[in-house]
Amino acid sequence: MKKLSFLIAAVLLFAGIFIVGEMVTARINGVAPADNENVIPAIDNPAHDIPTPEEPVPVPEDTVVTVMAAGDIMFHYPQVVSAKTEDGGYDFSSPFEYIKDRVQGVDLAIANLETVIAGEGETPKGYPRFRSPREVLDGIKEAGFDILVTANNHSADRGRDGIIRTIEELENTQLEYIGTSRGEKRDYIIKEVKGIKIGILSYTFGLNGLESLLTPEELQNMVNLIDAERISTSISEARMNGAEVIIVYLHWGHEYHRDASDEQRSLAAFLSENGADLILGSHPHVVQEMDSINVKGKDIPVVYSMGNLLSNQRYETMGVSYTEDGLLVSMRVVKKWDTGEVLIEPLVPVPTWVYRWSKGSGKYGYRVIPVEDVLSGKLELELSPETTLRIQKSLGDTMNTLNGSN
Repeated sequence: MKKLSFLIAAVLLFAGIFIVGEMVTARINGVAPADNENVIPAIDNPAHDIPTPEEPVPVPEDTVVTVMAAGDIMFHYPQVVSAKTEDGGYDFSSPFEYIKDRVQGVDLAIANLETVIAGEGETPKGYPRFRSPREVLDGIKEAGFDILVTANNHSADRGRDGIIRTIEELENTQLEYIGTSRGEKRDYIIKEVKGIKIGILSYTFGLNGLESLLTPEELQNMVNLIDAERISTSISEARMNGAEVIIVYLHWGHEYHRDASDEQRSLAAFLSENGADLILGSHPHVVQEMDSINVKGKDIPVVYSMGNLLSNQRYETMGVSYTEDGLLVSMRVVKKWDTGEVLIEPLVPVPTWVYRWSKGSGKYGYRVIPVEDVLSGKLELELSPETTLRIQKSLGDTMNTLNGSN
């Protein structure tokens, strides 16, 4: 009897050891032995069954490109003399000291270069046939400008060689340009910024009677002269080549006239109807009015003249104070995320004034001043009461002109 009890106990012990072994093996392999009702199936990790929260879907945003445009940048001989350094070179960075933060702070900055660049060993010259040291480009580049328009009445001041040399120095300074070319006609450039393709065109009314310095073929190809039909064709070509917005710079109008001429208004209307999205003017050397031309429900902004950004033209030299005034025109170019439409939001004019003071020995200091910053105290300068009055007058004259109440 004892032997039988011992045998039963041994069988049960062996069976228990077998079952436990099977369970351990199942745990290790991640599966339960088939057809064994004594093994408890492994339970999946409950965490796998808890739904994870969905990632928030990002809301698309419009693409915005900030643009700033300026009028005439000129270098009369007193400016050149005043920029001479002790080592025999030139420094033209200081005139832009108080505007460079604004210019550098935008995505694209454009201005009119109204001079020709001197070659090695050539003496700088002022009015009437400009030839400026190449260092003027360094100052402009340092100020934050990206593109210079080169079609103006001084483009041919030094003939064919002057045009080519200016282009070479612009390229050496890594400044883009439009308005002149080495020989092959170049009516527009397309600048892509943040995925928006901006077409820029530049034309001038003439060359101060110096057209004869170029052959007929050179005149046709090297300087963009105003021709309404040709500009319209170039706008269409720029569109076909991907330009989503078109900016046209025009060197036009009558010098020192504060009101746009009938010819300016007529050309602006024609170009607005033929694809221009924005028209910016230079040459009068004074600020002229801003306008908006409605074409099929779309407003095309026009600034007939942005005046002088920098020059030596002023009351003391010309008896005209309006030549001291200029504009930085700020704007936002917006591409809508849902429709792909590209539009230009309302322009924001920033009035400027050229501050000049004597430094002795026939030299002057020059600064382009954002006048509202000075008058509001945002830009603190030590100015005489007389200078402050001139700045106040400048702001009043500019705003009256822009509002059409000269």
